[in-house]
Amino acid sequence: MKNNKLLWSLCILILFTLVFSGCEEEYGLLHQYAGGRLGVILETEETTFGPELTSSLLKYIKRRVDLQVVNPDLLAGSEPYRIGVNDRFYREQLGLDLLLFIKLTDLHFEDNQPSLSVKPEQVRVTITSTCTLTLAYHLRDLHSAETIYLGQSRGYARDSKSIKAGKYGVHFDFREIDRYNLIEEAMLDAVRETELL
Repeated sequence: MKNNKLLWSLCILILFTLVFSGCEEEYGLLHQYAGGRLGVILETEETTFGPELTSSLLKYIKRRVDLQVVNPDLLAGSEPYRIGVNDRFYREQLGLDLLLFIKLTDLHFEDNQPSLSVKPEQVRVTITSTCTLTLAYHLRDLHSAETIYLGQSRGYARDSKSIKAGKYGVHFDFREIDRYNLIEEAMLDAVRETELL
């Protein structure tokens, strides 16, 4: 009986060791600079949603890294960022340690892609809209004026509306597809695919 308990305890210990070995959480580039100040500049082809997308991106980054995250354009005025030219101003006047410049390009929408699903007790027609985009980013250390990392990733988002008919009745989902939400979801999907977070 005592040997069985010892054997079970040993088996459980070995199982835990195997399951949890190598399961360290991986951190992105920005985690190395915890406690610092990060400026984020977002440039997009979709100028209508630029400020809202920037705000959403700042909130997303703030929740995931221990950095003070700000939009230097709001603090500095409307002069566009030029790599290397404004670094001293951002470092000395705004107190930033890092600057992340993000550019969204190749925004592509596909609307009204229908699909039909027929099951014995239900028929469903779904209309899907998608958004894809490319996110290019440039992370700079403002103290050394050096590029820490350059990269790009793709983002994807989809939203659907449907008509469903079956033995429980007919259900309609005719809400309007919100392009802003599609762009935002695709942008955040692309950020998750980077080495930043």
